[in-house]
Amino acid sequence: MALAQALVDTDLASQDDSLEAIARSLKQGICWTGQLNLHEQFDHYVRTTTLVNVMRGWEGMPSHESTKQFKWYLEEYAGSPSSRDSIVPKYNWGCSEFMAMAANFLQREIYVLAYDTDHKKQWYCSMYKSSTTKRGTQTYEIGQHIPLQVGRCTALIRAAKMRDTCPPLVIRHWGEHYSAFVHKRAPVSQPQQPDQVTSLQPSSCAQEPGHTQPLHDGDSSQVAWSLTGWDGNVTELRRKLTGLTISHDLKCEIHLILEHADPSRYSELLAFLVNTASQLSLPEREQLGSMDLFAEHSADVTALLQKYQIPLVTLRLWQTESAQAQQDE
Repeated sequence: MALAQALVDTDLASQDDSLEAIARSLKQGICWTGQLNLHEQFDHYVRTTTLVNVMRGWEGMPSHESTKQFKWYLEEYAGSPSSRDSIVPKYNWGCSEFMAMAANFLQREIYVLAYDTDHKKQWYCSMYKSSTTKRGTQTYEIGQHIPLQVGRCTALIRAAKMRDTCPPLVIRHWGEHYSAFVHKRAPVSQPQQPDQVTSLQPSSCAQEPGHTQPLHDGDSSQVAWSLTGWDGNVTELRRKLTGLTISHDLKCEIHLILEHADPSRYSELLAFLVNTASQLSLPEREQLGSMDLFAEHSADVTALLQKYQIPLVTLRLWQTESAQAQQDE
């Protein structure tokens, strides 16, 4: 509904029936776009993570199962109610992957300004646009998600408003819901009182739960875990066990680096930017601790260097960090 409102650039109450029809068409378009070249758009990890976040999947589900469940998710999402007053269960809510599909379907850029998604009073901005990817000699159309700093995001929106005849599609994300930013607004008839204070916080806007931001986009930084301070939250524990999340700022830096890099170096650059010793599992740390990393031509050492795409000096540093972490524990 928020995207439908952004498309017509009008208030929700003004064209209720039209907005419902547009929202229904958008859902169908997202479903068709997602079904087309599904595996080229979403790998097994992305499918699994998305399904877990909307309570449709489970950790460790096989690839064929994530494919089947993701297709069902698309179909049931497209068939869910689209009126403003409808109550949609969480397992049929949308996600950021669907926003990328919408950008691909509409062939338009969509800007999302999310605030306080991880209770840190921070802005997390994104642009979604249509793009292409290659698999061998084949080229596939996909939706692309580009993380942005808030200043860069607002500058792009301002430039789009000046350049294009249609206003840009701008969506606000607050709590678990999206709402549209309406460019054309009727003037306020009541003058503001002198003692009134204008709030700069984004409106929470009671919104039909048509979309929700997946939990893996929360961008929260991992902090040291204390056994005595643990409250029994298994979801939190699972996040700790899977290693560090990537902060929004780092995502922006990674995108800028990859944007100007030779595609053949993508894997090397990504590994350098995001791999850390803290991401190693306990068996991997034990294996690393027992190895002689000064035997440079050892088959085991070579295998680890190839696995993590890092130089030998970094692997030695990981060994030192892992040993120090075990002593601290």
